[in-house]
Amino acid sequence: MSLHVIPVPRRHPPRRDGEIHQDQEASDPMNGEIILDALEGLVFELDVLVAESDGVVGLHLNGDEAPWDELLPGGRYEHLGALTRARSVLWEFGR
Repeated sequence: MSLHVIPVPRRHPPRRDGEIHQDQEASDPMNGEIILDALEGLVFELDVLVAESDGVVGLHLNGDEAPWDELLPGGRYEHLGALTRARSVLWEFGR
């Protein structure tokens, strides 16, 4: 099984408590930094999930395991195509 984990340069570690960083405006829900932080955290957590597991059991409703290499971009079912777009956005913003 091959893993599709691409390291993303990080400015801030992902926040698990929902707090924003001090340099962000909490009152502006459309603040780009807040959105980028959330996206960066989501991509990071998905990478960890993929790295630490073999796939998803029950996805096909038959009890079989759907391995990550079938679900990630370029795979047979490619359920997570937005992950590539998220990585591109983070790359564009130097994250």
